[in-house]
Formats: sequence, structure tokens, C-alpha cells
Amino acid sequence: MSVWSIIGLIVGIGFFVISAFAAYSNVLDMRDNQARITKTHQVLTGIDDLLASALDTETGERGYLLTGETAYLEPYFSGVASARKSLSRLRALVQDSPVQLANVDTLQGALEEKLRLSENAIQVRREQGVARAIALTSSNRGKMAMDAIRTELSQMTTEELRERQVRVEQLAAASRTAIISAIVTSLIGAALTLFIFLLLVRTARTRQRQQWLQSAQVGLSEAMRGEKTVPQLASAILSFLSDATHASAGALFKGERGTFTRVAMFGVPDEAQVPQNFTPDQGLLGKVASQGKVSRLSDVPSGY
Repeated sequence: MSVWSIIGLIVGIGFFVISAFAAYSNVLDMRDNQARITKTHQVLTGIDDLLASALDTETGERGYLLTGETAYLEPYFSGVASARKSLSRLRALVQDSPVQLANVDTLQGALEEKLRLSENAIQVRREQGVARAIALTSSNRGKMAMDAIRTELSQMTTEELRERQVRVEQLAAASRTAIISAIVTSLIGAALTLFIFLLLVRTARTRQRQQWLQSAQVGLSEAMRGEKTVPQLASAILSFLSDATHASAGALFKGERGTFTRVAMFGVPDEAQVPQNFTPDQGLLGKVASQGKVSRLSDVPSGY
């Protein structure tokens, strides 16, 4: 294998390794963005759950304060447990976001204040009656705490929607990059494959030519072996060369003391004017003999 073939092979392998690494990295980015988008949906769901739980506690509290029926305390206590559970879940989901963690801390304070006021109102209703309990709730402290909860939940929702939009845009960009990368990789890969193929073909042809030359040298030596006169030797050489090169006609000249004399010829019609001898300064044959280079002629006259 030639040096260029080895270089081409190394370049091809290196390209595909780098392309595979880039594709793998892009896939990881897409997975990360997808996971973050999924987490955003979970946070939004948690926000809705917490608001629903807070409203359940408020509904249960009001029902009990107005009627004194303990049946209304069931949704209240269920809402309290659910609200605290939802808050804990939200905190776990936003651990990697300092902004949302701060919002959760503020939200927790507002929620605990609301639950404390509700618990106090229920206790007053149980111990001192409806009038005292309604008077206690008329201070709007409970409403202010609930408004604070809604405000914090709204801020968290806005932040999550902003984060989701960023992740969606990043995911779209990663998808476009993956498509473009796949197209470019395919085109470059095809070009490299073609280049390597051409190198291998060239190497194979070079090896084949070398093998042909070596075989021809051995065959020519065989053809020249033995005691032969000059015409016999020339005829043997010309016969071998015609077989080796698939020539249909040819002539062989022997150079001696600056003159080339024809010693063998085959396949040439008698009327063709092939010189018996020539010197290096005579015609095309002389030019070829003096330069030592192959000269190909095209569009030659009839009978030339």
C-alpha cells in the first residue's frame, strides 16, 4: 500500500471518528434539553397542584367557619398535606435553579403564613363561635397571604415558561445542527470514500503495472536466452514485445555507431515506406531515438 493510501485511510478514519463524537455530543445536548423541558412541565404541574391544594384548604376553612360542620375539615386537612407535599416536590425539581429556589423559599413563607392563619381561624371557630371567627377573618390577613401565594406561583410560572422557551429554542437549534451535520458528514464521507477508492485503484494499478513489468522482464530474458544471430534475436524480441503489448505491427532497429539499422519487422505491409536505417537527426524516428521518449501520433495519413 502506498503512502498516500495510508494517509487517505487515516484521514478517513479520523474524520468518521470526529463525526461520530460530534454526533454523540449533539445527541447528549438534545437529550439534556429534552429532559429540562420535561422537568419544566413537571414544575408547571407542581405549581398547579399546589395552587389547587391551597384553594382546597381555603374552601374547607370557609365551609367550616360558616357551618361548623366537621365534614368541611376533611378537604382542609387533605389540602394542607397536599400543599406541603407539592411544595416539597417543587423544591426538589428546581434545585438547579437559584431563581426558582428563592421563589420557593418565599412561597413557603407565604404558604405557612396562610396555613397558620387558617388553623387559628378554625380553632377560634371551634372554641369561640362563628361571630368571633368571622370577625377574625375580616382583617384580610388571610386574603393577603393567599394573594402572596398566587403572586409567587405566578412568578414561578413565568420563570418556567421562560426557561422552557430557551430550552425549546436550544433543542430546535440542536436538531438543525444534527440535520446539517448529518448532511455535511454524508457529503464529506462520500467524498472521502471516493478519494480513498481512487487511491486504492491507483495503488492497484501501480502494483499491477509493476507486476506486469517484472513479468515482462522475465519473459524478455527468456526470449533472448540461447545462441541466436542478430536477426533471430531481434525477431524473438519483437515477437515477445508484440504479444506483451498486444501490438498489431512493429519494427525493431539496432543502434550502432550513431546509426539505427532495421533488424526485424512484422505486420507492416510491403508497400509501407519504413526506412532501413536512420540517424538521430533524421525524421520522427531520429527524434524519438535522440530524446528517449515515447511519441504518439494521431490522425496519421493513410498508409503511413
